Amino acid sequence: MKRIITILALILIGLNGIQAQTDASAKLKEELVTITNGKYQIEDFQLLTFANDATLQLETTASAPEGVISRDQFVAIYSSVGLFMIVSILGEAGMSIDDVSFKELDELIGVADISIHLEMTKNGLQMAVTTEDGTERETMTWDEFFEDN
Repeated sequence: MKRIITILALILIGLNGIQAQTDASAKLKEELVTITNGKYQIEDFQLLTFANDATLQLETTASAPEGVISRDQFVAIYSSVGLFMIVSILGEAGMSIDDVSFKELDELIGVADISIHLEMTKNGLQMAVTTEDGTERETMTWDEFFEDN
């Protein structure tokens, strides 16, 4: 389990643009998680470009109360679940992650085409995916989450 999370975290970090940075040292020192009002928070914005030059903006966010989850577990779960959801969305469209190039954005250009939000609480995790068709949510307890992973 830890090895899978580590591998997925490295892949997602790669998606976050480290390979495209000219100053990797500064990127490696950048804080991903902020703490606001007693909650860990993370957000990431990506511009996806497909083989036909179509683009899509992806917003990925997560939050969890401090003291309920460690910062390391927060990042690991965000990374692994976020990547799984991106791969699933692409799979539903008949594509793989290899069919898309990712460019990290400092902020969205207008409105995100797809928003993924993970809300972690002491009782479990809720994943929400919002598109122009609405929002789909999946909620599970921590026992269910770790059973599946």
